[in-house]
Amino acid sequence: MPNKIKVWFESERSRWPLWLPVLFAMGIGVYFMLRVEPSPLSALGFCSLWPICYRLYRRKSQYFLPFLVLAIMGAGFSMALLHTSLIDNPPLLKSIKMAKISGQVVEISDMERGHRLTLDHVSVEGMDPDQTPQRVRVSYRGKSMSVLTGQWVSLRASLMSPSGAVLPNGFDFARFFFFQRIGAVGFAIPPIEITNSPDILPDEFSVWVNRVRTSIATRMREQMDKDEGSVAVALTTGDMVSIPKWINQDMRATNLTHILSISGMHMAIITGIVFIGMRIVLVLIPFTRHLRSIKKWAAVAALLVGLSYLYLSGLQVAAIRAFVMTGFLLASVLLDREAMPMRSIAWAALCLLAYNPANILDVSFQLSFAATLALISFYEGIRERARHERMAHSYVKRLLLYAGGIIMTSVVAETATLPIILYHFHNMSAYG
Repeated sequence: MPNKIKVWFESERSRWPLWLPVLFAMGIGVYFMLRVEPSPLSALGFCSLWPICYRLYRRKSQYFLPFLVLAIMGAGFSMALLHTSLIDNPPLLKSIKMAKISGQVVEISDMERGHRLTLDHVSVEGMDPDQTPQRVRVSYRGKSMSVLTGQWVSLRASLMSPSGAVLPNGFDFARFFFFQRIGAVGFAIPPIEITNSPDILPDEFSVWVNRVRTSIATRMREQMDKDEGSVAVALTTGDMVSIPKWINQDMRATNLTHILSISGMHMAIITGIVFIGMRIVLVLIPFTRHLRSIKKWAAVAALLVGLSYLYLSGLQVAAIRAFVMTGFLLASVLLDREAMPMRSIAWAALCLLAYNPANILDVSFQLSFAATLALISFYEGIRERARHERMAHSYVKRLLLYAGGIIMTSVVAETATLPIILYHFHNMSAYG
């Protein structure tokens, strides 16, 4: 290694941990690039790299770091292999034109015309339980439906296995539904019968959360116009299925679709209002106004509200990323430390990939992290110069710098996400 490169490499030691999620994601990417399912022995071989590396080359940095890189990539590869092997959900092998199916309603989404139900613990009339998918998702076009999340129902539906990619290297619906543990999709016809629950212990918390989300969405639609209510529901519960096509087209053309997807902006607004509001309230109370821990109390309240909003929004990938980064910021307030945005986004990526390696294939994961990483990098690069400019100029020039910052934020985010948008959607916003 040339001396200049070595000096530069050592000077970046504080940023080495930022490469941990990158290498972990590269290992996951290698797994998903394979055309056949690898042997579990391959994961064992990758996992053994780290102890071998540490034992033999711990004092030789020129060998230690390459082995460490391979070990981290091997950890990502092994995690993806393990996660896939633990999914026990056989896909539907043969389409069913019309049959009676039973199961527990775990999620209800309102569509522009009807509803969409996700059923768990499914049983299909005349089908062997070993060949029955664990979960199915069906569209229901009935005029009215009085089913609640958590209830056990019986209905007649037509089922088929999820289709693969329509275009070469395009979005693979079968793979997406596989990692969602959904083995079949289709449509149901009225009526829906509510049945007695079998001796299966449901996830009470998830059922309760989904029921609350459905109740809030229903209430908002009753109090607002149809189109306005669908947008409000998307901003509150993350359910974008019921948004009319013309609104989606207009939002996409004006490059505002990201506003409908709950992410950092929404999480910052919610937690910011709670944090600032709680501090104001505590200052106005005579018994607490002189306490030094007011800021920490407000941080705890904002963290709890942010967690509640995360569950209310349906645990979307972008929302989880925003909550993890917000959590690091609020945790730094509790621990009297300074938050580092770049490390926060690195840990958020690592947590999401370790929990579900298939997130790397999610478009929202790619767009959310690409835009956020680009913005953090851009403003870290100009931070000192921007601070000097604000101190040196008048209020008018500061206002112009603020407006320029808003424009540059859009430019940087657009530039970072444009390749991903073109790859997945084959078009771009004309007004971006």
